[in-house]
Amino acid sequence: MSGMPGKLRDAYASEMAAARDAGEAGERWHHLERAHIISQPYPWPHTRNHIAMLGLALRQRDRREAIGQIIRIIV
Repeated sequence: MSGMPGKLRDAYASEMAAARDAGEAGERWHHLERAHIISQPYPWPHTRNHIAMLGLALRQRDRREAIGQIIRIIV
C-alpha cells in the first residue's frame, strides 16, 4: 500500500475495516480519524481515507463536512 510499512499497513487496514463495520456514526468517525493519522505520510491511503470520510459525511447529510472532504481530496 504505497510504501507503507507492514505494521502501519495492518493498523490502517484494521481501522478502515472497523470504520466500515461500526454500528454508529460516532464510532465510524473515530476509526476513520485514527486511520487518517496513520495514513498521513502516504498519499494514496490518505486520499482513500478522505474518500471514506466523504462517503460518511454524505450519508449523514453533513454538507459542511462533505465540502471539507472534497477540498481535501482535490488537494
